[in-house]
Amino acid sequence: TLTYNLYLLISTKENSEFGIVKIQTNDTLILGNDSFITKKKKKIAKTKFLTKPIQVLNPSESLTFNRYTITINGDSFYILQKSQNTRLKLVNVKKENYKKTYIKQRACRAYIIIIYQPEVIFNLLVTA
Repeated sequence: TLTYNLYLLISTKENSEFGIVKIQTNDTLILGNDSFITKKKKKIAKTKFLTKPIQVLNPSESLTFNRYTITINGDSFYILQKSQNTRLKLVNVKKENYKKTYIKQRACRAYIIIIYQPEVIFNLLVTA
């Protein structure tokens, strides 16, 4: 995760449109009401840029953004990094290369913690 993330909050007093835009190199994530999304679609169509089709997150299907799977269930959003948990394996200490395997598994675990629980890393850095 980068320490610099660009988010644009777009809102005015003159109308009820509301939206937040997350800009990535090859992906853009927009959170907005229907009128905001419709306006964005028209602007994109005007530019005639080649773009990926717009996907709408809804309870019946998930959405993939920047290698994350986003789902909605009731009032909650769930963001999962695809397949990171499948990389975790038990370490067999009876094998000759168990130390190397252990280090590799610790790195996988640390990566998952960094992605899913950045506040843990912050707390570790503050106490170090």
